[in-house]
Amino acid sequence: TDACGAADRQDWIGRARSDLPDPPAGALWRVYETGQPVTQDLRPERLNIEIDPDSQTVVRLSCG
Repeated sequence: TDACGAADRQDWIGRARSDLPDPPAGALWRVYETGQPVTQDLRPERLNIEIDPDSQTVVRLSCG
């Protein structure tokens, strides 16, 4: 399922980290760089935004 809305935001891939909007009120977003350790707790409503550490652009969006 797409409880976090990742499918609607796939156009963010390639976008600069600095150009990302602020999360809407009540939204749960996790922004992290590729290779950075993250917790393994599963939260289907959380939008995970993976950032390339070199280019500082979005490389992946997923729920969890």
